[in-house]
Amino acid sequence: MKRLAIVLLLLGTAPLAAQAPPAVTLDDLKTPPSPAFVLMGIAPTSVERPTTPRALGLALLDSVEGNNGNSALPQDLAVELAPYWLSPRPDLTFDQYDRPGFWQGLRQSLSVSLATKGDDGTAATTSSTAPTGTLLGAGARASWMLGKRSQLANDVLAAYRAKVTKMLIDAGPPQPGQPASAGLPADYQDQLRPFATSIVESLKQGRWIVEMAAATTERFPGNDTSHSEVEKTAAWITPSYRFLRSTFDPKTGKLTQVPTVDFIAVGRYIHDRTATDDRDGIDVGGRLLWESTFFSLSAEYVQRFNIAEPTHRLTGMVEYKISDNLYLSGTFGKDFDDPTTEQGNLQALLGLNLNLGAKPQVLGPALQ
Repeated sequence: MKRLAIVLLLLGTAPLAAQAPPAVTLDDLKTPPSPAFVLMGIAPTSVERPTTPRALGLALLDSVEGNNGNSALPQDLAVELAPYWLSPRPDLTFDQYDRPGFWQGLRQSLSVSLATKGDDGTAATTSSTAPTGTLLGAGARASWMLGKRSQLANDVLAAYRAKVTKMLIDAGPPQPGQPASAGLPADYQDQLRPFATSIVESLKQGRWIVEMAAATTERFPGNDTSHSEVEKTAAWITPSYRFLRSTFDPKTGKLTQVPTVDFIAVGRYIHDRTATDDRDGIDVGGRLLWESTFFSLSAEYVQRFNIAEPTHRLTGMVEYKISDNLYLSGTFGKDFDDPTTEQGNLQALLGLNLNLGAKPQVLGPALQ
């Protein structure tokens, strides 16, 4: 009986383990905005889709108007960490990753984050328009994939296994002292790459993913660390579904290159300790996302109620993938009304997202 690894050879640089191709690189999706950014009201989107966390991610946001000329750098910064993926997971199989139990799903998808934002809450008492304090936010999130694999995913996995099995049979067992790759075609990684890429995409189509998140923000007036006050706390749930749109060619190992379409819903409870009235708000809404290889468009609507003057957010977002580790986004629309002035807020943001950590890697199921 041979134990084979499912390989996603996007880079094709990992060495062979005994009787196994290289490890799996799960995907190159960006780390999403920090939950604290969402609670602060400065995230590009209020309805964020679940995704595989990177070991470490960095997000920079700024309004298109800049910082009133006070700084050339964005003042809104978030750092996100996925503890489980900080170290290699050689014992994690593909099936365990794809169909984990509750606790394993929590471990492998949990990410924690810290975010900061310039706070002008006390600027009215000074002659300067510069932020006079800092908002510090902390957040955490985890997600679970629900339901069975689609028939599309099963077809891709079966074709991949058949391809690897044929390669190993044709190569025969390596002679003593020879590497496990001896006898395999010189271009075996190139032959397997389209199958591996198809596995990543097919697993997410036709299945629900549910993410749960929580965040809290704390204000430090005058940047004085000896004095602070908790501002907001929130918890939410985000179910998402990627429609099944692709077809698979087992000869080439490729899926049809069609843009993906995702529907994401959100339900969120927010407790605002700084408000005199309407301390407990509830958000309900959704987002529709269209995405091609390097470009995506989305629109979202979120209604906030359980307050005296219900309000809503209606925005559109454009995102461009510069590279696997660098994303540029732009958001424009109407944000929730300001609770003090009850006037609508224009939402205009530019975002830059950097993936700093390595992509998660896992091994695959055994073949009989």
